[in-house]
Amino acid sequence: MSRDDEEVLAPPPPGSPLPALARAFAEPEFERGARARILGDSPRMRELIEQIERVAHIPRPLLIVGERGTGKELVARAIHFASGRPSGRMVTVNCAAVGDTLLDSELFGHQRGAFTGAERARRGLFEQADGGTLFLDEIGNMPLAFQRKILRVVEYGTFVPVGGEKERKTSARIVAATNADLRAKIERREFLGDLHDRLAFEVIAVPPLRERPGDIALLAQRFLEQFGEEIPAFRGKQLADSAIEMLRGYPFPGNVRELKNLIERAAYRDTTNEITPEDIGLLSDDEPLASGGSFKEQLDRFGRRLIERALSAAGGNRAEAARRLGLSYEQFRYHHRKLGSGTRS
Repeated sequence: MSRDDEEVLAPPPPGSPLPALARAFAEPEFERGARARILGDSPRMRELIEQIERVAHIPRPLLIVGERGTGKELVARAIHFASGRPSGRMVTVNCAAVGDTLLDSELFGHQRGAFTGAERARRGLFEQADGGTLFLDEIGNMPLAFQRKILRVVEYGTFVPVGGEKERKTSARIVAATNADLRAKIERREFLGDLHDRLAFEVIAVPPLRERPGDIALLAQRFLEQFGEEIPAFRGKQLADSAIEMLRGYPFPGNVRELKNLIERAAYRDTTNEITPEDIGLLSDDEPLASGGSFKEQLDRFGRRLIERALSAAGGNRAEAARRLGLSYEQFRYHHRKLGSGTRS
């Protein structure tokens, strides 16, 4: 499982109206294979769980979209284990991490002697995932040549190993994920429109953390507990209310992964049993909380600095500054005006 997608998901609460998904999360294989569960009770997360439940049993390709760190791989795992195909494996490949020269052999396998060093035949990931799920992470980074080969597998369920002549079949369900704007890539002829259409039987959008702020306290507390379970020296720590409020006011461009890292680092830095905003470390050293003012005044100063720094890094371009903060343009303008930053909007 990729680091980006750890610790985002948890099982539905008791009495959930999603029995198949609940059963999937109870599978021993899921317990061994994933360290995280669907965690969150916000409307966006409830919608996500319901969408997973609806589509899990439909044997068609799926496309999962979302920003980095939102939990796309774990959504794919939830779909796999709720699909009713417990005998099949879920096999994952990061399309951005495998070099072009290796991707062919990685996905389709190769015959003995197909290339220098191929001393024996090797089963590719499509064959290994037969009867299960093949998760193609970061498919937006896959070269066009391989997109065409994937399109053939999606359409016909067949492929040819490197150095082979005979077609092989696979019943693997293809689930792809990306944080890229595939529509824009299609317009630039960097992604095949036909492949997008084939994958998008259903498009599952994983919400960014800033769109479910009500889940932040629940997630933060869970990450703190898990860190204590992993490292007993940090057990028993609690988050101060002021720390939770600060987290709720932060845009989290790195989403849930960033929250997890912030909480673990804060637990490590804290020398008491209560984690404060200073421990979380979102404030700069040159303007600590101790500079005075109410909590709201200090939080506003922090937000103002975020906006000013983003504008500076973007050369004054508000659209680029919004992108750097993970905000829409309208969200950026709202906070810019509300906080009274020095640059006119």
